[in-house]
Amino acid sequence: MFNYVLLRLVQASERVRSEGLAQVAHDLVHFERQAVPVEKDLRGMEAEPRPAWTEDGTFAEVTEELLDNAEVVYPFQNRRRKARYYLGKGWGGYALLKGRTVLGDIWYAPVPQDTSSPCHPDVSWLGIRPEGKSVYTFDMFIDPEERGNNTAFGLQRATLQDLRTKGFEKAYGFYWADNIPALWMHRSLRWKPLARRRSDRFFFYRRSRPAADRPARSTSRTS
Repeated sequence: MFNYVLLRLVQASERVRSEGLAQVAHDLVHFERQAVPVEKDLRGMEAEPRPAWTEDGTFAEVTEELLDNAEVVYPFQNRRRKARYYLGKGWGGYALLKGRTVLGDIWYAPVPQDTSSPCHPDVSWLGIRPEGKSVYTFDMFIDPEERGNNTAFGLQRATLQDLRTKGFEKAYGFYWADNIPALWMHRSLRWKPLARRRSDRFFFYRRSRPAADRPARSTSRTS
């Protein structure tokens, strides 16, 4: 528990440095922010062999060996700590590297076929009902200096292709409706939007409800 809290504190500090206090505050404290769950049928994607890691930079799977390599540079050390935490949970990840520098990474959690087994908490939070051999993708991070260069698109596309080669049939994820770049990226990759959710969050506490589930307004009046 202590390591998790420390991880989140370091994450918040580095996010403020890279994204600004206003954006971080909006992510941690909001009311009725709309989340858009999405699904992607991977069966229609052409499986391609994963490129090898070269000095010119490429797409690679995140492993303990990669994290132990002192020559691999994370611009934000929180991402290395978070990678170890995710791997310890049994989740997987991919990174896009230029030379030995990590430009960005993305993570995935296989959805257990046994519904009694634990899954990534976002799946139930978003009201997603996975079908077939599926996987939940989450927490994509791109170095701020690389944003706007189609880096996120390339990383996510390569990730989906490699998940297809692992035998997954469907991928799930989500983006915030007010994040316009994320909206266009998901459209470009032909993710299918699912029913939206209204999210309330206050730091570590969060809940979501169907976006269409709004309480009826009272029509009573007092004189």
